[in-house]
Amino acid sequence: MLTKEQIAAMQGRYESIATFGSWRCEQLKDGNWVVVGPADENGISHIIAQCSAWKNKADFIAGARQDIPALLDALDEAEWRTAALEQVVKHHSYCVNFIACCTFNPPYGTDVCDKWQFDYERFAAGKEDE
Repeated sequence: MLTKEQIAAMQGRYESIATFGSWRCEQLKDGNWVVVGPADENGISHIIAQCSAWKNKADFIAGARQDIPALLDALDEAEWRTAALEQVVKHHSYCVNFIACCTFNPPYGTDVCDKWQFDYERFAAGKEDE
């Protein structure tokens, strides 16, 4: 499992080191493969990596330019969805416990029911960690 620090380091490397635009593989006249970045303002594409005779390595490196940001975005979305689902589960748990407490421990307003209601109100207001 990746830590938040590892993910942040990946994001930082991508944002600070990777050139803008897509990368592509090109074969040189000598048969070697290189990864080439987008053309600069003078129309010149610069070599990003030399992969000798290994086209598959050049394809991998060129693809990483598009793949890494897509994976980081998917990871962000998965983390957001997980956090949202955790909130739904907490909300459901509070509701079920409060209803069960008040149903099986009449009269309403017992100390236990009051605590569940207090906890839920803090959760609903986003203050459960205070």
